[in-house]
Amino acid sequence: MTFEPVELIEIIDAISKGFPQMHSKIYLLGFSMGGRIALSLLQMIPAKIDKIILLAPDGLHISKWYWLATQTGLGNALFRFTMKYPGWFFGMMHIGAKIKLISPGVYKFSLSSLHDKELRESLYIRWTAMRRFTTNFKKIKTLVSINKIPMRLIYGEYDHIIRKQGGQKFRIGIEAYCHLLILPCGHHILQEKNLQAIVRLIGE
Repeated sequence: MTFEPVELIEIIDAISKGFPQMHSKIYLLGFSMGGRIALSLLQMIPAKIDKIILLAPDGLHISKWYWLATQTGLGNALFRFTMKYPGWFFGMMHIGAKIKLISPGVYKFSLSSLHDKELRESLYIRWTAMRRFTTNFKKIKTLVSINKIPMRLIYGEYDHIIRKQGGQKFRIGIEAYCHLLILPCGHHILQEKNLQAIVRLIGE
């Protein structure tokens, strides 16, 4: 099953019609994969976006492995097999971590995310269902600039999954609209200790 971007836009429009007193424009806020969904929407309905806030967002840099697993038939079949029978993958990760091809942070995150059968099944469904939400780095920057859309990027200093360098590179040339905040944490930015900093940046 695939969830199409146009279906999400239809949901947003339906909600807006149900609350006519609301402002005509919307805020987009996305964390991790939600960041990619928000960026995809920005590409489709830029005139409706009042502000976009992204926390450790996927989408500003697309992993080759993610592309293979979601955009190709063979890659998706291998992804499905791996989520059912992850033994070989864990073995490769262990070897990669041991010879330092994989950082300890990525190794630890992968094990914690994939150790449970239900977690693996959920990951496969999410990645496959949302594969139509794609992003174009240059197009997004152009739309942000033309439409003067305030953009807030929040990254974890110690995030080994979605690194701050992606946000730093992205905002070059659109600094007037795109503000960057780096917090002293890893990928899990949504923690109570970060609440005040996140709220402050959203309110700018």
